[in-house]
Amino acid sequence: MNEISAKLPGLKLLLFKDGEEYVAHILDFDLVGTGATREEALKEVSDSATAQIAYALEHNRVKELLHPAPSEFYEKWKIAEQHALMDILISAKRPVRARKYEALELPASDLVPCMA
Repeated sequence: MNEISAKLPGLKLLLFKDGEEYVAHILDFDLVGTGATREEALKEVSDSATAQIAYALEHNRVKELLHPAPSEFYEKWKIAEQHALMDILISAKRPVRARKYEALELPASDLVPCMA
């Protein structure tokens, strides 16, 4: 891990199912990946984010990298995060129901290409 990637914060990622597809949305970059499984959607959006970060670093365009998603998606992420916390607190007492949205934090350091 290099000095830059060690200082990067986690990226907000909203994961949900839309019809038959899973959607993974990195809110900080407003990048979306889709797939038949949640893993496929996560891989697609991670690969896109890695390519975008590599391009920004290579072409000195880091300031243009962050392009936040519309605020409605941040609200969904915040609600999903609160539900996840509540699910952890109550899961010992009763079964947790499935949620439409899942709030994840993607380590940005995993997306930064190695720089020699």
